[in-house]
Amino acid sequence: MGLLEALDPRRTTPWTFVTIAALIGLTAVDQWRELADPCCPVLRGSLPNSLAVPALAFAALGFRFARREQREALRQRAQRRLFRWALAFTVVALLVWEWVQRVHRAGRLVYDPLDLLATLAGAALCIFLFWWLEPVSFSRDRD
Repeated sequence: MGLLEALDPRRTTPWTFVTIAALIGLTAVDQWRELADPCCPVLRGSLPNSLAVPALAFAALGFRFARREQREALRQRAQRRLFRWALAFTVVALLVWEWVQRVHRAGRLVYDPLDLLATLAGAALCIFLFWWLEPVSFSRDRD
């Protein structure tokens, strides 16, 4: 199976595309942060947290639900359950990471309380995206 076939929007769930978009965003922010001109320092510092939440949470969904299949109650419940667990794990992991940065103030680790808000904003974005995209995450075909 080729790359274009693997990313066919008729077969692939939206979780793969959300993950790819979030990873592209993280890469762009990382490149932006390396620039010499420090414009928008608050945004440059907190935006990675907002993008990491959907990248990690939807990656878990993309691994388990990579292909569109017929909507069944059991499959839909499993998808929702995995989303809740993946989102909870991601948020807790990022909050723990912020706590580690606060405790170990050595090297390049920088604690920023705005990162906590950015993590929660990323979680809210995830909830919205899941609510919006879940209806199209299943196949419309009757195979």
